[in-house]
Amino acid sequence: MTMLGSSRPDDSELAAHFRTHRDALVRMAYLVIGDLARAEDTVVDACVRVLIRRRRHPIDDLGAYLRRAVINEAISAGRRRDREAGLASRVGQSLSSADHVEPDGLSDRSVLWPTLLMLPPRQRAVIVLRHVEGLSERQTAEWLGLSVGTVKAQSSRGLARLREELNEVDEHG
Repeated sequence: MTMLGSSRPDDSELAAHFRTHRDALVRMAYLVIGDLARAEDTVVDACVRVLIRRRRHPIDDLGAYLRRAVINEAISAGRRRDREAGLASRVGQSLSSADHVEPDGLSDRSVLWPTLLMLPPRQRAVIVLRHVEGLSERQTAEWLGLSVGTVKAQSSRGLARLREELNEVDEHG
């Protein structure tokens, strides 16, 4: 609700957008981060950042801005996690964790999922946005603040790495 004489934007639009799109935002963050609790925290953190930003400066496309904020926060969270733990222990923990929960039917992809986690956070974000969320190269570039060429290169390298790792799994059973 906007106060009389105040230039403060109405926060109800952001709250409504958050309620409507929360599950999709969490899924997107989860695919980049690989941990449901961290993905949920990431979405909330991104929403708070957007709320603060919105109070200072107008945002033309709230939905796009929030999605980009979630992706940026998820990439940062992935980098922080990479610094905290080695890749091997991270993959092992996600496979053996009894309380590990996967949204939207991802449990059927038990081989693909740990392989996706092996990719660096930015490559993972490109793969998720391009091949899971179905964004174009241009849209992905805009969301991540990259050039289209970088998106193409990251996608190509990420897909090649996924194919290589999945072929090794097939060969070794």
